[in-house]
Amino acid sequence: MDRAFERTKILTDHLLQSSPPSPVQTSLSSNACFNYTPPELSEKYAFDTKEMRRLIDGHHLEVRDRLFGMMSQSKLFNPRHMNKPCPVIPSQLTSTALRSSQFQMKALCLRERDLLNRFAAEISHYQAKGLSKEHAFNMSYQIAEDLGRAFTDRSIFQAFAEAEATLAASSLKDVLGMVRSLYGLICVEDASFLRYGYLSVENAAAVRSEITKVCGELRPHALALVSSFGIPHAFLSPIAFNWIDANSWSSIQQ
Repeated sequence: MDRAFERTKILTDHLLQSSPPSPVQTSLSSNACFNYTPPELSEKYAFDTKEMRRLIDGHHLEVRDRLFGMMSQSKLFNPRHMNKPCPVIPSQLTSTALRSSQFQMKALCLRERDLLNRFAAEISHYQAKGLSKEHAFNMSYQIAEDLGRAFTDRSIFQAFAEAEATLAASSLKDVLGMVRSLYGLICVEDASFLRYGYLSVENAAAVRSEITKVCGELRPHALALVSSFGIPHAFLSPIAFNWIDANSWSSIQQ
């Protein structure tokens, strides 16, 4: 409960824009892979950009700059899969294949890679017709939206799969595997996989059917998964504790 209270206090302080806590000394030291040069060090502006950044988010600039350095080195934000051979989705997908992290990663990488190429080609097409970059971008809003979702889905899935791979065989790893499978399948169920032809109608139906099966297998672990977030009881509705009583006629009348 102390940890949950600490998380709540951190969130409350952030939302109230209170002054950040004094830096805590840790054993983590800066090294070359964390280096990041803020743009204001090499460019001239008519106002104090550091002060503006403080007003925008209220965070420590040093911490934020270090985070940007980590992002620039991370394979999540600089995907290496773009330089690899283009993934291929099998014409027939079995239940085992659909739940495979390898298949799910290939499917998400295929969508992201193809949409990036489509987006670049469409922008070039509109510019060749004489449109400005801004107008060309606005005309390509559908692909831009799909590409943003593809990047986000792939990044989250990749981080989850890598964390899952670090665990030794156990019941926890089995449950996380089901959660990962469910998230991957929900991403692959996205309409863009049909819109751009990555999945056939038959395979899309197989994905939806598999989602229902995984949800049924996860049902016994639902309460444990939610409890793992450590959300304080004060933040939860009565339905989180006894859904039968919460939906009873007497409770509804109150």
